[in-house]
Amino acid sequence: MEELQRFEASRRGHRAHLRKLIKKAEEIVERRANIDEFLIAAAKSTTDQLQRKRDMLRALNKKIYILPNIEKAECVEDEITEADGIEEEI
Repeated sequence: MEELQRFEASRRGHRAHLRKLIKKAEEIVERRANIDEFLIAAAKSTTDQLQRKRDMLRALNKKIYILPNIEKAECVEDEITEADGIEEEI
């Protein structure tokens, strides 16, 4: 159970950071009319970070889903739905 809690806490932190990255990406897209080298570099950096964070979350999700501590099917369904929603945002 402790392992599950640790993975879930880690995932919450990664998801919070991911939401900040998504907001940053949205702001970059909004500024695309005034594109310059700085904006291009920011877009590339943000994209790279989003990809790394996505990979990290996928790995954590796999670890969490295979643990036998998830007792209710509804919890698993909610987790998958939330994970899919985040993937769509990315």
